[in-house]
Amino acid sequence: MVKISKPAPGKLFGLVLFALLIVIADRLVKDLVLANIDLHESIDLIPGVFRLTYTQNTGGAFSAFSGASWLFHIVVPLAVLLLVAAMLFRVFTGTCCVLSCTAVIGGAVGNYIDRVAYGYVVDMFDFYLIDFAVFNLADCFITVGCILLMICVLFSSEDKKEKKPCGN
Repeated sequence: MVKISKPAPGKLFGLVLFALLIVIADRLVKDLVLANIDLHESIDLIPGVFRLTYTQNTGGAFSAFSGASWLFHIVVPLAVLLLVAAMLFRVFTGTCCVLSCTAVIGGAVGNYIDRVAYGYVVDMFDFYLIDFAVFNLADCFITVGCILLMICVLFSSEDKKEKKPCGN
């Protein structure tokens, strides 16, 4: 049986602050791009490797489902965001899992703001050396948070009497 506990007020404040800092940093980078780079324009930072390229992602992750209805782009991400938040407060108790879920939430909120405000997500990081998708800071936090969460879940210790996801 999974232990359900409410986070301490100080811990909750720290998590909210962490997610808020992710959203603010993501918003600042996106605002700088919107103010200084034209759509589809690129600025080489490391020639042959990395550049800033302003693109508009009208789809989901890696532009999947471009052109899908507003339902897919507004309601589905909100449902996923609420699911991750519920997992954060109902399932995961370990610091690793809690921080990784919070990183995912912060990144998801950053991209969700774009979807609601513009109808697309602002992307700019372009590693064209490996022909990878253009992405943004929020995507970095979502990706790293998901990877860290998988690592935490796979390698967490389990108490013999009670299963404690992601450690203590």
